[in-house]
Amino acid sequence: MEPSDTRKVDDYGFHTLDARRRYMQLVTEERLGRVYQLKVKPVFDLRVKGRYVACLSADFAYVDESGARIIEVMKRASNESSGYRIRKKLAEILFDATVREV
Repeated sequence: MEPSDTRKVDDYGFHTLDARRRYMQLVTEERLGRVYQLKVKPVFDLRVKGRYVACLSADFAYVDESGARIIEVMKRASNESSGYRIRKKLAEILFDATVREV
């Protein structure tokens, strides 16, 4: 087995073993009814007044058992950029969601 194969689950390829592990946790949570509408590698178009501004590429998105919309982004160095922080804030406002770095 090649090293990249160890990061593949359910036809999804993950850049890190942490992302793969988190996916497996979320699938378990979904089966237990603790999260709903799990999406893997969703891309959120950020539009203001109908105009495209940017996009936020996330690792996971779901609705938790309280009904809150959660967007998860795995921690990486690029999360510290001012551009990322603006995209994060826009996504939280436009999609009424919480963006979490995990």
